[in-house]
Amino acid sequence: MTAEPMRLMTMRVTVIRDGHVIEERPEVEITSSTKPDPYEITSAWPPCRCPRHREGAD
Repeated sequence: MTAEPMRLMTMRVTVIRDGHVIEERPEVEITSSTKPDPYEITSAWPPCRCPRHREGAD
């Protein structure tokens, strides 16, 4: 018997180009069948490379 997946978060992707929304994708539920380590949830690798987060990442 397997455990029911645990809902971790809901994510929505919005694509923006030149300050204008060009695509909005539907919500996606992120789930896990095992209890996650809090550090794994809060850290992303590789780091985000979008212009807002790129400063100081180099």
